[in-house]
Amino acid sequence: MQSVAVSGTISGLLGQSLFLTLFASSVVEDLAIGREETTFSFSAKVVVGTHYEVFVSDPPINPSQDCEVMLGEGSVPETGVTDVSIVCTTRTTKLSGSIIGLNSAGLVLRNTSGGTTSDITIAANATRFSFNEYEDQTPFAVGIVTQPAGLFCEVTNATGAIKVGA
Repeated sequence: MQSVAVSGTISGLLGQSLFLTLFASSVVEDLAIGREETTFSFSAKVVVGTHYEVFVSDPPINPSQDCEVMLGEGSVPETGVTDVSIVCTTRTTKLSGSIIGLNSAGLVLRNTSGGTTSDITIAANATRFSFNEYEDQTPFAVGIVTQPAGLFCEVTNATGAIKVGA
């Protein structure tokens, strides 16, 4: 019985700790993929004509990403499997926070993040604020542009990096 390789390409990978798994008849192999890799090849060979499946067993972190497998399963051809494609995108979330004691209008917050600056005006009695969506690990810096009438506000935890949950 002829055995051949299973390989493919990766695009958009920025994170670390991506793991792919190959299932094929009597073969199970986990493969660690390094940061910014663009190709992969499993070392195990699979028997021509058997069913194979490649899937993401652990998505990358730092930044947190989702990876989609395309052409990741089928019957193994005599020429081997070379067209599996892994496409990764970085997870995003809104930068948001809590507000305590704002009983006056006029508060304007500014966030500088990911090379952009955005301002938001906060209404009196607001208890939350939210800026745009940003990718995981994007640095941020939130500050006050305009104080509300009759109040002095301050921002705590004003700088850091966006953290997207798994």
